Amino acid sequence: TEEDDETDPEQTSIDFDDVLIGQSKDLYIRLVNIETVECEWQFDALSDAADRSSKKSGSQFTIEPNRGKLAPNEFVDVNVRYIPKQSGAVQLQFPLHVKHNATEKFLVVKANGVRRSLQLEPSSVAFDPVLPCTASEPISFRIHNNAAADIIVYSLDFDEQYKNEETLLSSIKWPSNGKILVPPAINDMDMLTAVLQEQSLLIQNEQT
Repeated sequence: TEEDDETDPEQTSIDFDDVLIGQSKDLYIRLVNIETVECEWQFDALSDAADRSSKKSGSQFTIEPNRGKLAPNEFVDVNVRYIPKQSGAVQLQFPLHVKHNATEKFLVVKANGVRRSLQLEPSSVAFDPVLPCTASEPISFRIHNNAAADIIVYSLDFDEQYKNEETLLSSIKWPSNGKILVPPAINDMDMLTAVLQEQSLLIQNEQT
């Protein structure tokens, strides 16, 4: 959690460090109104002057809430979420606008998206000719995880859990933002429970 007074400093930085693509990470900043009058604030989107690559990088971050009002001595904790879509380091400045305050403020976010990496040894295999209706001799190969995190490996053709999960995900009602974040699943029932719980919560929030 990062804390920041509403008027000082003019720049606050948060660092997400390494986050695997396909996962998310949340950090928080605290905005505090230290003045004696009500404060209206909002985080602006990246300016039109920002280049295309910056805007693409900015789409990996969400800020919630991104605007509001604070009474004197009131504070709000703002959630900043990073969901990497591409590998590599990113650093962006999100403008924080305070009404009737000419001083420009920024939230600087730093992060590094990490792509999982697998190595197959050998990279290809070749079977010797076999007679029809005859099983070939098995061929072994090695899968090496080059990343620092665990990797789940499955077959698109033969993994029944993958097929069940795809069926589940294609049949549910998705929230308007098209995203449901759930913990990594160990089995079908874990994923089913997590998805349905998150789906119900998101839809309830949209209706209120």
